[in-house]
Amino acid sequence: MAIEIYNLLLSAVGSAALVSGALWLTRNLLITRLTKAVSHEYDKKLAIINSDLSSKTSEIESLRKGVLGGVSHRQRLLYERRLKAVEQLWDNVLDLAPAKKTSATILAIPYEKVLAYAEDDPKVQEIFQMIDGGTKGNKDLSFFNLDKAANGRPFLSELAWALFSAYSTILSMAILRMEMIKIGVKIPLQKPDYSLNIVKKALPHHTDYIDKYGLDGLHYLLEELELSILKELRRILDGKDADKESLEMANSINKAIKESL
Repeated sequence: MAIEIYNLLLSAVGSAALVSGALWLTRNLLITRLTKAVSHEYDKKLAIINSDLSSKTSEIESLRKGVLGGVSHRQRLLYERRLKAVEQLWDNVLDLAPAKKTSATILAIPYEKVLAYAEDDPKVQEIFQMIDGGTKGNKDLSFFNLDKAANGRPFLSELAWALFSAYSTILSMAILRMEMIKIGVKIPLQKPDYSLNIVKKALPHHTDYIDKYGLDGLHYLLEELELSILKELRRILDGKDADKESLEMANSINKAIKESL
């Protein structure tokens, strides 16, 4: 009897061990399968995410290159237009050489006396017509066409245009004074002080000199104005922004120009 009971216990223990082992194997198998399933699903989603990120990165890079390329293209076009505007303005400065000759002639004579003689003596008029070129009251002033520089004005700095305006003001006054001699008529100059004021604003350190010599002294300031124009044009080509001092000077000159009109 005892032996039978012992055998039954052994059998029960063995069955329990087998069941326990089976359960352990089953649990591990399920865990392994679930882990693989989850890992597979995760890998699939991760691949999709990586693909999306790669696509978006490519799109962003393409967009960045497109935007930067467009900016670079516009900057190149703007620089080319500025270069052309600088060339146009400097060409106009060079074109005004005949006016500089006229200014030098006016400087070399006792202007008021010669003008008084010209009013009474046609021969004096004829002499200056030959000296200055052209005929009586009909000199070819095509060289004084400032449209070339004006076309590029939107691409020039305010100071560059203001200095050029002061420069051309000196030369226009010289031409006007010469024309009065050539026709023998003294025309009252409108607002001569305003014209002088334009040059004062462009070359403020010469204010006392301009006050002392007036229109007769302006010719000697042409070369300095040319250098100032050239310096400003070089600054434009270097791509440097105008400083506060330059902007204030430009505003001052432009204000004087408006007051002279």
